Amino acid sequence: MTVNQQTLWRIGGDALISLFRSSPRFYAELSNAGTLSLSGEQAADLNFAIIKDGPNAARCLRKFFQSSVEMDCPCMFLLEHGGSEELAAVAKEIGLTFAATVPLMACERPQYHVSNQDLTIRRVTNSDDLLASQTIIAKTFSLAQFAVENVFSEKFAEQHDVDVFVAYEGDVSVCTVQATHHGSEVGIWCMATDPEHQRRGFGRATLEYALKDLMDRGATCFYLFATQAGRPLYESVGFEQMDIGAIWLSGTSSQVG
Repeated sequence: MTVNQQTLWRIGGDALISLFRSSPRFYAELSNAGTLSLSGEQAADLNFAIIKDGPNAARCLRKFFQSSVEMDCPCMFLLEHGGSEELAAVAKEIGLTFAATVPLMACERPQYHVSNQDLTIRRVTNSDDLLASQTIIAKTFSLAQFAVENVFSEKFAEQHDVDVFVAYEGDVSVCTVQATHHGSEVGIWCMATDPEHQRRGFGRATLEYALKDLMDRGATCFYLFATQAGRPLYESVGFEQMDIGAIWLSGTSSQVG
């Protein structure tokens, strides 16, 4: 792997800004110790912070948490390398709840299998496809539709460093995935398959299509943070664990915990 874990953590923090900066109530803080990116919506899944390992980690965590409180935003706090015992103690002290460990995974040469031929998959370029993507995300992660529309709006999809893909079975939208660009390194985010259409290979087909499309346009490395449910799919495509993160929550999440 030509990209190391420190680089992936850094560009992952940058990607958080791309994901939420189009939100009407967007707020961010950046420092050498981490990145805070708040959409302003009332869902921890739509507000995120990365806390880097190091001597300033505890102070950064406290500061970012206070900012999220002042913004009245539940939030996910992702601790680099799984977080130290000291940092875990600080997280407990300020009232966060441990949710899960998540692997940071990367892949340079995705393994393509036979994709589901019943699907039509494309990059989002119009309002109908964007609405389809928004609706899948809201339904899959039990998020308010209006909140998802606020965050992943047309302004979000039009960013030069963002791509959104959506898959249809006939006229029914079934799966979506987002990608953020940092040069030739690409982050995979918000992989979602409508609960009524899961376990039919739609997630794999959509992911494979997105990876191939992105490679054709210059991507050389992909990274993501995997849930336990999604990890087998990512491993089967060729992703390998590079590091581990620990998620602590203010509020609740339908994805972890």
